[in-house]
Amino acid sequence: MSPIFHEFPSLRSSTIRTLTAILRRRGPFLLTVAALAAVAGAAYTFVYRPLTTGFPGQEEDFQAYWAAVTAIHQHLFLYDSSRHEVFSSLTGFTYPPFAALIFAPLGLLNHHWAQIVFLWIDLACAIAACIILMATVFPPFRGRTAIGILIALTWLPITYNAYHGQVNALIFLLVVLGFRAYRNGSSIRSAIWIALAAGIKVSPALLLILFLLRKEWKALGAGIATGVGTLLLGIAVLGWKPTHYWFATILPELSGQNGWIQNQNFNGVINRLFNHSVVYIQHPLPIISVLTLLFAVATAASLVAMLLRLGSSTPRAREQQFGIAVMAILMAGAISWFPHYTLLTVTLIALVPMLFTGPSHSGIPTARTFWILVIAGFELLFPFLATNSYVALSTHHWLPLQAWNLPFLPVVGLYCAVLAILDHKRDEPSLAASIA
Repeated sequence: MSPIFHEFPSLRSSTIRTLTAILRRRGPFLLTVAALAAVAGAAYTFVYRPLTTGFPGQEEDFQAYWAAVTAIHQHLFLYDSSRHEVFSSLTGFTYPPFAALIFAPLGLLNHHWAQIVFLWIDLACAIAACIILMATVFPPFRGRTAIGILIALTWLPITYNAYHGQVNALIFLLVVLGFRAYRNGSSIRSAIWIALAAGIKVSPALLLILFLLRKEWKALGAGIATGVGTLLLGIAVLGWKPTHYWFATILPELSGQNGWIQNQNFNGVINRLFNHSVVYIQHPLPIISVLTLLFAVATAASLVAMLLRLGSSTPRAREQQFGIAVMAILMAGAISWFPHYTLLTVTLIALVPMLFTGPSHSGIPTARTFWILVIAGFELLFPFLATNSYVALSTHHWLPLQAWNLPFLPVVGLYCAVLAILDHKRDEPSLAASIA
């Protein structure tokens, strides 16, 4: 802050009041203008260019989905292209058979139009998820929808999915629908949405622990039944062999030690520290298994303790529970690629009321700092790291390689800071009541 504000306190306070008044009056308008600009840019990149000069994204993941679609329509084995072990990860289609059925309708189109339609669906899912998320957490105010659109079109983990043709935006939408239902007390509906997401990518299934700890047995049963239903549907349509292969071969590989630069969880961090499985899949190291297991157990134990202490059924408490659980599964999972952190949007928005409204409690300033660092780490730091990804291709770049651990560290800090706050805060009034 400029020294002039220290010498003239009245000027400082009057300036702050003036800026605050301007933001209150013009803020919604500025948000709307920014959202319209983002929409215009997205329309050019994601609509106009695919229809004319060509989409600039790689969309390499879509090619794996398209291979699965082709296999279904030509009655071929679903996972023939999944065995090539490069860049420390399986390539080709690696999702459960139920996911292949989700993509199957794209086979009614040719490859070019299927790619474009998938891109548009991906973008629509992201925008819808962010708008629903904002409407779930915050009471109506001018600019709320504009903020949701801005997040969907500028938050790098989300836009990364569109450029690379990944399905994470659909997972994001399903989890957001589960979040909204959970927040509003519709636990059975929430469990169903979560299980559908897990039918495509298994990690959201861990969110069912919310219903287990709250002893909401009907919701837990609905989630399990839905998950089993996705498996049975895959078996009924595609036969037993793909499902058996996925459980016996692909899932163990995906659950292994992986230090590829985009793996933003503790598994990735500890593997990079040992310079292990960064480029190619290597034999497991016992020390990495032990450390990863200890971190996962510590994360799960702290999550369970938090959920048991936050026994309130208020919407605000349920928002916090869900948001922290999402962060926990991203941190402790076997693989959490950078674009998987699309789900972190749920956590960041769900924690805003706790960190930026109401009275200030011990630890909240620190948590706010980590909240900002998380956004900066993924929005600003990751693009810089991506331009230097060559460090992963050599065993002689150990120290630069560790830079890829930096986006993960503020997430752990935020998790710990929020748990410390929730340890002292029990039931909270709704955000509408706190604003009133």
